[in-house]
Amino acid sequence: MIRLQSVLPDFLIVRCQPGLYNGFPMEAGKLCAIGGAVLNKRGGYGNIGKIDLNWWCDMVDGRKLWLNGILVGSLLLGGATVHGSGADKADISMSNKNISTLAVQTASQIENLLFAALSEREPVVSFTYGGRSEGLSSLLDTALERAISSDPCVQYVIKRYSYNWKSTSASTSITVYLEYRESAEQTAYVDREVQRILRTVLKPGMNDHEKVKAIHDWIVLHLAYDVTLKKDTAYAALKEGSTVCQGYALLAYKMLKEAGIDNRIVEGEAGGQLHVWNLVRLDGLWYHLDTTWDDPVPDRENEVSYQYYLRTDDQMKTDHKWKMGSQTAAKPYDQTVEQLKTKDAEKRDFYEQLEIDLNYIYLKPDHIASTVDQLVAKAKDVLASGRNSFTIRYTRGDTVQEDMKQMLARVEGLASVRYQSSAFGNEGDILLEIEMKR
Repeated sequence: MIRLQSVLPDFLIVRCQPGLYNGFPMEAGKLCAIGGAVLNKRGGYGNIGKIDLNWWCDMVDGRKLWLNGILVGSLLLGGATVHGSGADKADISMSNKNISTLAVQTASQIENLLFAALSEREPVVSFTYGGRSEGLSSLLDTALERAISSDPCVQYVIKRYSYNWKSTSASTSITVYLEYRESAEQTAYVDREVQRILRTVLKPGMNDHEKVKAIHDWIVLHLAYDVTLKKDTAYAALKEGSTVCQGYALLAYKMLKEAGIDNRIVEGEAGGQLHVWNLVRLDGLWYHLDTTWDDPVPDRENEVSYQYYLRTDDQMKTDHKWKMGSQTAAKPYDQTVEQLKTKDAEKRDFYEQLEIDLNYIYLKPDHIASTVDQLVAKAKDVLASGRNSFTIRYTRGDTVQEDMKQMLARVEGLASVRYQSSAFGNEGDILLEIEMKR
């Protein structure tokens, strides 16, 4: 409990849970200062020697830190965690309007008004509410939650908000203060760049599978993960070429949406950190797409990974956690590609190359070895064809060094063998690249 100075009545009760950003505690910063005491983002207190009634609700990866405050007297401020689904938005434009004169009567009208302001990155929204003031804090929280969560381009761009009001017997004057990670001008830049990029990477006649591949590859090839964890927007991704997972997912969301592909942003954890990625719908089926984790760290030029490209729930659960929603990703994409080679014969060349790019060919028996005998037979076949190298999925990853020695000894005329391996799947298999010299 924090005792107020005489300029305000009674007292303020504050409850705060510190938040994490990509797994790291947020930098200490002022949330509210009353009577010389400051509550910072780590939940601690310090003395700043002044009264400051700016009380912000911080957004972390699109979610608000749990804050709740009750001021007994003439002022009430509050916050709640962001959940809930969006609602249809009326066509309300904040441009060329004196929004302080706007009057609303219902919760849905407040939500529509707030969504319009958020979409246009308005810093302040003032309006008059003609309804009852009882329960207004809950009504405003709900309206803000729904307006923010109804569009990822709002949810992951809003940084802080606060609000206050003054009531009379006839109505209540409400002011909402909004702060963003990305300005209106920066968002407009992102929109222009997305359209420009898509004009270069999307070709006439492409289907949705080709579009997703082109967009995924462009993002991975042109961005680098921000190891300083300071850049978190699509604007930073495009302007500076570097961002964290939130920027990757937002840019993918915008590019996919602009290309006509339905997608969502998923919130969860990966690698012990808060994380976001995309969920993409192709031909009525959902798949996970994580462009962040498909981008090597440190960044490697011209290198693209597909380990998290259009994955099922079960495949993602090995190292990602999230709260399951109504969209279920159940069908393995390799099965989809195999069917499309026949169903969409005109694109067969694309699907066959896709199988190579995604390493799906190593799901087939003729590209798998489980014994030294099979390795030796494969090596002899390759040498007989005039080649000196091959790649194969090997199920004995824990004995590969000894097995290579045996292969060298058993293949006649073989002088040396060089190999490198990488993990394949999550069952201990490896992808074995072998180079032989006679």
